Amino acid sequence: MYKFACGHFNANHPIPSDQSEVDPFHVLYNVNTQELSTILEKAQAGGATRSPDEQKIGDYFKACMNTTLINAEGLKPIQPLLDKIDTLSPTNRAELAAIIGELQRHSVNAFFGFGEQQDFTDATKQIAFIQQGGLGLPEKDYYTRTGEKDVKLRAQYVAHITKMLTLAGSRPEQALKDAQNILTMETALANASLGAVDMREPEKTYHLQPIATFTAALPGFNFTAYEDAIHSPHVTEINNSTPQFWSEMIKQMQTADIATIKAYLRYQLLTNLHRNLPKQLDDENFDFYGLILYGQPEQQPRWKRCSAAVDGALGEALGKVYVDQYFAGDSKTRMLQMVHDIEAAMSRDVDQIDWMSPATKVRAREKLASVANKIGYPDKVPRLLQSHRQARRPNRQLPARRRLRERSRTQ
Repeated sequence: MYKFACGHFNANHPIPSDQSEVDPFHVLYNVNTQELSTILEKAQAGGATRSPDEQKIGDYFKACMNTTLINAEGLKPIQPLLDKIDTLSPTNRAELAAIIGELQRHSVNAFFGFGEQQDFTDATKQIAFIQQGGLGLPEKDYYTRTGEKDVKLRAQYVAHITKMLTLAGSRPEQALKDAQNILTMETALANASLGAVDMREPEKTYHLQPIATFTAALPGFNFTAYEDAIHSPHVTEINNSTPQFWSEMIKQMQTADIATIKAYLRYQLLTNLHRNLPKQLDDENFDFYGLILYGQPEQQPRWKRCSAAVDGALGEALGKVYVDQYFAGDSKTRMLQMVHDIEAAMSRDVDQIDWMSPATKVRAREKLASVANKIGYPDKVPRLLQSHRQARRPNRQLPARRRLRERSRTQ
């Protein structure tokens, strides 16, 4: 049955060497990435005719593509963060909250995850959420399975951390010791984490509570300092997605050897920002996470990765330029008309169904009418994108990582 349903697609779409898998969405992704690259290559060339959005995305793409400068700079761009990590000592662990906040503001996944989501009980509301995180391997089972392949993978993970820390200046013997201790600490965090299946169960990951109730579960962790460091508003309530996780996290923060915590934060910094670091670090990160972990034979070409980086950091600005080029004119009007025609046909089908009661038909039509049609781009243009339409006023400066806001991307 699988060969009958999918065999033709598989035959015509072998997995590219720079991907670990392929499906119809990857085909769309490759076409879209090529189109984005065309936009970005033009935008990076400069010129007085560039719009403010084109200037932002062009400069970002150009900086990402400048591997000569990246290699020459070495660790200099992240040295201020490395220096902050080095200030930690057994007597000032209280500074850890602010340091984690600053690292997460730079997209460094240390200890836990924090952001925004739709309220599970009210889709019109965006709420803050916080959950387990900070693991270097994909999820809990990678730390707890005992098979031969899993033991080997964890050994390869330790070797990878060792090499990353060594490339960043640690002595090889100390890097190996730190890597082994990092695995031990992450294993403790993994044991306190929900598994992948449980994380997909909404009733297990929705615990909306006042912020005071949540912070009471974090003794010694200054959550207000964390919010300030990550540039988040001070929220009054939060979805505590994984309440079972925090006691172990606090235990590790308070009792783990400070050298291990510092090495862990350094590794998290290196592995999350590898694309903007010298080639040796970037290649080593791919060797483990691409080749070993996911079986991807080759690193994606730089232009693909930089196109994705611009989309991730400046998605609204890139999306606006994309729409102007590929979805302009009456494209949205025609697409909306098609969707409305489909909805009208569905409504007529509901009327003609003989097995549905009148009351159920009313509910079905209510559900159909409540569908929000998000076609192409938002009707209300985010403020970040309005500078080219209105007077040249300053744009709102957004943090480097999505925080307590919703991002729409054009695909």
